[in-house]
Amino acid sequence: MTKTKKRITTCILAAVMAVTMIPMMGGHASKAASQNVKKNVPKKVTGLKVAKKSDRWVTLKWNKTPGAKKYIVKQINIKYPKPGLGMPAEFWREVSTKNIRTTKSTKATIKKLKCRWIYRFQVFAVNENGKGEYSKKLEVRTKFKESN
Repeated sequence: MTKTKKRITTCILAAVMAVTMIPMMGGHASKAASQNVKKNVPKKVTGLKVAKKSDRWVTLKWNKTPGAKKYIVKQINIKYPKPGLGMPAEFWREVSTKNIRTTKSTKATIKKLKCRWIYRFQVFAVNENGKGEYSKKLEVRTKFKESN
């Protein structure tokens, strides 16, 4: 075999081995490549909690995320069985989500909520390189409307 044929054969074997090894390694090669693409995006938002709430609004706050230019609050709408049926939370299901507020601050007030209703929220940070991971979900029940 000539030197050129040996080199071509070696390159082909190396390529075949690389392609067959990626699934055996759990796809780590492609995972590493995708992490390089997400370089310099903000980290996951932490510390999401309720600052204040009423029967019609809730103020959320969270920790500042280094590198974040703005934050986006996502509301997760849930559907659950009728009250009084005694159905636990695991029977509830998420039916829709929407980004409802964009802010440069580490707090946001969400208005026009229903009295004694359960809402779920998440927040993620954004910068010029993209968006970070969502925070943990926060479940909030608005207060019962007090009569005069």
